[in-house]
Parts: sequence; C-alpha cells; structure tokens
Amino acid sequence: MKKIFLSLVLSLFLVPLAANSAAIEITSVSASPSGGVSNGSGTNTASGTHGAITGQFSDVWSLTFPTPNAVVSLTAGGFSAFSVEYNRDNSNIFTTAGIINNGGGNWSILPPVLLGINSPLFVRLTGAGINGQYALNIQNAGPSTVPVPAAVWLFGSALMGLVGVSRRKKA
Repeated sequence: MKKIFLSLVLSLFLVPLAANSAAIEITSVSASPSGGVSNGSGTNTASGTHGAITGQFSDVWSLTFPTPNAVVSLTAGGFSAFSVEYNRDNSNIFTTAGIINNGGGNWSILPPVLLGINSPLFVRLTGAGINGQYALNIQNAGPSTVPVPAAVWLFGSALMGLVGVSRRKKA
C-alpha cells in the first residue's frame, strides 16, 4: 500500500502542470482617420496608441481584462482639447473621467482603480490637435498568483519528508 501511495505522489511530478493566465487586451473599436493606431495585449499590461493626429478626432477603445481590478492610465501630447469618457457596453452614454491639462498641449488622466468593473470596458477619447499622439494603458491590479508547478513541488517534497520521518519513527 505504501509503495502505491509513494508512486502516486511521485507521478504528480511527471504530469506537466501549467497555469494559464488570461491576457489583458486593448483593441481599437473605431479611430479617427488620421495617424496610426496600434493595439496591444499582454499578461499584466496592455496599451493602445494613436499618433500623428491632426484636427478633430474621436476614438473608441475596448479594454479587456481577466480580473475586475485594473488601473487605466493615459498620456497625451500635442492637443489643444482632450476628453476621456468610458462605459461598459459601448452605448452612447459615457461617463467622463478625470482629465488633467498639464500645460503645453500635454494631458493625462487620474489613474482610476476600476474595482468591481468587469470587462470589456469601452473608452472614448475626443479632442483636437496638431500632430498629437497618445498612449492609453491598462494594468492588472489583481493579487499576484503562485505558480502551480512551484506549489506542487513544495507540497510533494514536504509530503515525501513526512513519509520519511514516519518510516524512521517505525524503525
């Protein structure tokens, strides 16, 4: 019986275990015609950028994140006017976010911690500029996770140590 139990414990180390983490994605839903739009995705951060904007623009981005805790930030330059709005279903009703005019055509957003908001989150950026550009970023603010393979290795070695101690006590 002990040999069967020990072989089961050892077989845990032979099974490849991997924790799949969902990616954060930011994609352009609609963008003004001037300039270049770039989307991004990643494990913990993603960004969307739009450069070389001249004149009036209105862009909508879709932000997808696996946990409800995320931080959105924005840096923008070369704009005489800029506004940020967001909502959850890409309808016409958007809520205005706190935008800061840093002077000299530079803008930023107070990075709100989006607690309890499920993805996707839609963000609309509007304004006017002369060769303006911006970067919209989202970062996962969820709790850090323990990798599954490391946890299994630690549990397996502790279990084998306990088996070894119990065998010594019997002898």
